Amino acid sequence: MLALAVGLTGVLVLVGWASDITSLKSVLPGLATMKPNTAAAFLLASLSVVLQDHGFSGRPSRGVARASAVVVGLMAGLTLFEYLVGWSIGIDEISFHDSGSGPHSVYPGRMSPATALSFVVASLALLLQMSVMPRCLVAAQVLALMIGLTSLLPLLGYLYGVPEMYGVFLYGSVALHTAAALVLLGIAILLMRPDVGPMRIVMARSAGGQVARRLVPAGVLTPLILGWLRWKGEEAGFYGTSFGLALMVFSCTVVLVVLVWTTAALLHGSDIRRQGATASLATATERLRILHEIDRAIIAAKAPAAIAEGALLALRDLLGVPRVIVNLFDLEAGEAEWLVAVGRRRSYLEPGFRYPLSLLGEVAALRRGEAQVIDVVAQPSSRHVDALLQSGVRWFMVVPMIADGELLGGLSFGGEPAEFPPEHVVIAKEVAIQLAIAIAQARLRERVTAAEQQYRGIFENAVEGIFRTTRDGRFLLVNPAMARIYGYASPEEMRTLVTNIPEQTYANPEDRHELLRLLDRQPVVSRFESRARRKDGSEIWVSQSLRAIRDQAGGLLHYEGNLEEITERKRAEEGLRQSEKLAALSSLVAGVAHELNNPLAVILGHSTLLIQSHAPGLEERGKKILNAAERCARLVKNFLALARQHPPERQQVSLNEVVRETVELVTYGLRVDGVVLALNLASELPPLWADPHQLQQVVLNLLTNAHHALRAKPSERHITVRTWSGPGGRTIGFSVADSGHGIPSVVRNRLFEPFFTTKPVGQGTGLGLSLCRGIVESHGGVIAVDNVPKGGALFTVELPVVEAPAVSTTAAAEDRPIPGLRILVVDDEEEVAGILAEILAIDGHRTDVAANGAIALRRLGGEGSPDVIFSDVRMPELDGPGLYQALKATNHPLCDRFVFITGDVISAETREFLERTQRPALAKPFMAAEVRHALRRVLG
Repeated sequence: MLALAVGLTGVLVLVGWASDITSLKSVLPGLATMKPNTAAAFLLASLSVVLQDHGFSGRPSRGVARASAVVVGLMAGLTLFEYLVGWSIGIDEISFHDSGSGPHSVYPGRMSPATALSFVVASLALLLQMSVMPRCLVAAQVLALMIGLTSLLPLLGYLYGVPEMYGVFLYGSVALHTAAALVLLGIAILLMRPDVGPMRIVMARSAGGQVARRLVPAGVLTPLILGWLRWKGEEAGFYGTSFGLALMVFSCTVVLVVLVWTTAALLHGSDIRRQGATASLATATERLRILHEIDRAIIAAKAPAAIAEGALLALRDLLGVPRVIVNLFDLEAGEAEWLVAVGRRRSYLEPGFRYPLSLLGEVAALRRGEAQVIDVVAQPSSRHVDALLQSGVRWFMVVPMIADGELLGGLSFGGEPAEFPPEHVVIAKEVAIQLAIAIAQARLRERVTAAEQQYRGIFENAVEGIFRTTRDGRFLLVNPAMARIYGYASPEEMRTLVTNIPEQTYANPEDRHELLRLLDRQPVVSRFESRARRKDGSEIWVSQSLRAIRDQAGGLLHYEGNLEEITERKRAEEGLRQSEKLAALSSLVAGVAHELNNPLAVILGHSTLLIQSHAPGLEERGKKILNAAERCARLVKNFLALARQHPPERQQVSLNEVVRETVELVTYGLRVDGVVLALNLASELPPLWADPHQLQQVVLNLLTNAHHALRAKPSERHITVRTWSGPGGRTIGFSVADSGHGIPSVVRNRLFEPFFTTKPVGQGTGLGLSLCRGIVESHGGVIAVDNVPKGGALFTVELPVVEAPAVSTTAAAEDRPIPGLRILVVDDEEEVAGILAEILAIDGHRTDVAANGAIALRRLGGEGSPDVIFSDVRMPELDGPGLYQALKATNHPLCDRFVFITGDVISAETREFLERTQRPALAKPFMAAEVRHALRRVLG
């Protein structure tokens, strides 16, 4: 604005010269005029100042500003040159003619030397203001200050009527408005850069700036004004020089004192405000420090009590209260727990103490975030209130601690109500919020830690294997159970050593590829069963469930799943399948045995009768028939033994004799096929308590299988049979080895399954080896198979040596008949009933026959009750058990002389019935001695 005023002055003066207006050329008639070149210099100088303003900071504007300053300097410099050398170079009246009528106008149109010197200084100051160097800017302000001070002298001359101060003899005078414009120009140049140099202090918002802005103008204007008033008073004759001087000094003193006093008051107020701001800043800094410490404690994962204690120490000092306490709320129980306290106390309460939540104010208001002021004296008397009063607490404030909308506790501090100013409440609320966040974070961290520990415990202690893998076949995560299943010492060892999962952990690598193909089609695969390879190369069965973990874009990250070993389950399933096959075989065998038992009983009975008849020729035939029938009966019993439904007939047996007798049966066939049989029998073997016919069946079956295995071998056909005695004579055994091609491992595992055979159709049933295993296991032994290192198969049988039961001394007497009994035979098979009646009749008994139980009951109601009943189990209309139950219901004495006849021992129902009634059972086919033995048992 000052620069514009200077420029406007120059324009008005130029207009005055152009229009010959004296009042524009000189302010008052008779005063010096502002020359046209002076007015032009003012216009250019103001233009330079304006263009250097921040609004015109472009390069063209700065160029014009610099050119304007240079032109001003040249004009003033040439004018000074003219004065120095006394020349006129024609620049004074280029545009306008000056008549030179004013005072001190020796050189018309030429500015005064003082004005020219001020313009030279102004030009230099304007050029220095365009520099970026701080020293140049300071120099520019010093030059501008010189312009203002030197221009002040002509103004004083005009003010006090002293022409010598604004006129230079013979060289012209400085016009009044020229002096005023130069002062304004100096001030304008000073204000161009108020942030540097002396102006930085004047324009600063500090106390020094305030003093400068108040005292400098007053220091300049006060003497001027008071001096002018004194001069005018003396000129008017109001007082003399001495009185005027005294009056001026007094006035200056009063003005100075007023200025100093008002400035001091201003500075005092500023200092008070500064102190308040400093205190507020300190409070804010301490508040931020407390909040920052809580944040650091959260990051450091400190416990809630440690976080609260660290914050409360600083908060107590900041609020200036005696004690600060943090309480945690149990809203369900309606109680508050004292977590931590800082400050003096005289009560017995300690952290962890619980007290009613109602003592801390209205819970609903606390939920809303409203602080509560508690008057302890107004509370109902209780031991908790008494404890507070004993501690000297009469009033306290409770600030709620809320995080995520949940009221966790309260921050309370004691004092008088007047000691709870709003700013302190605001600080307490901020700290309470941070503490609530810290406590919530600590609780969340505790839950996360607990969950992590629980997961880690599950992961580390799980019975199942848990793992995470990459698609290319590497383990990322393995738990101890997984490493243990695969035979590795630790999860770290398994992760390190297994670099190719399909090749190193799968018996068939294609199983892994099949599993991943399934995962490409579905997110989860459950219970995928496969054979696995352990670290030592052994194979096991495993079942695994696997899922693919993908990112948000659907890209595969890894696989994770769990795995369990199912080797035992697979074996159990295999055993179950074999048991089911054996059950089917048992049913078949039982059916066949049942159908054979009846005709075999007839054959055995008639052959016995033929032998006992002692008829010439018939006795020998009867023996042959009896031998054949007994052999058939033994085969049936062997089948029943395979089905676990018939106990072996035990006796003292020589294992070597059984082997020799069996070898004799196959020697001819082996010799015909060129098979060399070698016997390696141990001497002095202890006797076995076993069924010789069943053992012979086992040896014969093994020899037959070995013979068949050698038919595919053109030469070197050998079979070796060996017997041995185990350690301490507790076991004995035998083995059959051949020189064939051996048995593949996949076949070896199924060799003893019923109906499994490797022979062509028509050459094997698959029952031989399963029958052998049944016989051996019924004797308490084991049978195993392996391959001979040089080729061929090796079957071994090991049997326990047990002591034979004591033989009764009355055994021989039991074979003698007890004649004279009346016996009722009940059987729907007429021939079986007839042969049994004949056997009993030969021994001198009277027999009667009934076709079923109903007929037998009717006969028992007549005269001549029998002494013993022999009854078949299965019969039409009324079976054997039904007959027995009918007699039992009437407590008939024949219940104790009841013998069952059965060919259906395999039935679980029949077996359970016989065990429950403890009645003797005569199994079909039966011998005469067995009949006598059963009869003696019921007679006691």
